[in-house]
Amino acid sequence: MELSVEEKTKLFKKSEKNLLKAVSLAATLATKDPEIKNHTQNIWNSFRTLEERYAESDDSPEIIKKLIVLLQMVSQYEKIPPVIKKLRSLNDSDIADPKVVEAALKSYLTLNDYESAWTFLSVLMTMSEPATFSPELKYLIVKTQLCTAESRLRSDVASAKHILKPLFESVIQTNLKDAHCSDDSAANDSEDDPIDVLIIWDEKSPNKANLEEKMCALQKCINDVLGIEASANLQSCRSAGVALTLQIEEMERPKLLLVMIERRSSMHFEYILNYIPCLTSQGRAPRVLVGLCDSDVIVPTCLNTYSPLSLDRALEHYSCILYPNNSQGQEHYVSFENKELSGTDLKEQGNKVEVSSESHTVNWTIEDNDVLNSVMLLYCSMIGQKWPL
Repeated sequence: MELSVEEKTKLFKKSEKNLLKAVSLAATLATKDPEIKNHTQNIWNSFRTLEERYAESDDSPEIIKKLIVLLQMVSQYEKIPPVIKKLRSLNDSDIADPKVVEAALKSYLTLNDYESAWTFLSVLMTMSEPATFSPELKYLIVKTQLCTAESRLRSDVASAKHILKPLFESVIQTNLKDAHCSDDSAANDSEDDPIDVLIIWDEKSPNKANLEEKMCALQKCINDVLGIEASANLQSCRSAGVALTLQIEEMERPKLLLVMIERRSSMHFEYILNYIPCLTSQGRAPRVLVGLCDSDVIVPTCLNTYSPLSLDRALEHYSCILYPNNSQGQEHYVSFENKELSGTDLKEQGNKVEVSSESHTVNWTIEDNDVLNSVMLLYCSMIGQKWPL
């Protein structure tokens, strides 16, 4: 009995699907055991047959997408970008197909073509809502952003900020929504302008001078390299009152609270540290990062539920960054004394502690690998990602 055209079509599609699975399996086995590759020649011939068939077929989006998936299966990433361009010339909406997105990003990343990956991703974001993607694809998108940013830091720090700052905002906002989906009283929705990052450090430490120098290097790195606004203690405070009370209130404003811990803390600073768990339990601080200033620092019990970051060597690296103004990470820090401040005193203090986060017009780079890794580790810790990827 001769099959109908419809039955033949269904049978062909089923055979094609099974052959694709066979090609994928052969590729996987061959990568794990080179000896197997010698016994899979027929499968590789089948792959080439499929590739040629897709290449010679009409330029419909479905055929092109099948070719993209096929090339990804056998890790022929170098052939994917030209096919992606062909698909874009036909119908931009097909770019948002999750399989196409995955194949495209993996191919660009494998080829270390980060700028093409970023361009593709930028186009994608105008067509599709990332929230609809799978967790695996979302991670691949973040990986693309981080790899491109790292590459740009090596060639043009200013351009890297165009990736790092929006990603920080996006991650923080997502975390805030996840944590307070039914809470309308989150701090960042208050009338006061939130601070991107607030660095908390012990101004009454016996080691104040050295700790202040480290804090300034860290703050300058966040401001000038990452393009994210960072303040320290009461630098951005515009209220009058007792410094300790103002500090507690100020800790409600940041999107990220970065706490610098050294071997010993003053009683004044311990009081502030003990308040942090109360702050986060009330939903007024989306994220806390504990920075350990020395290799042998023990995280205080009140902070052991938060993510730690070793800043021991990193602080040295931040101080080595060659900024365009040659300040080497050194900034003058004006502290608030623990006394009541009048409105006039406050205005004078405020004029002194302004920290500019404007982008430098000079094209500058970070070429040292250790310094660059420290910068990327800091940033990834701020957004809750591992580094290296």
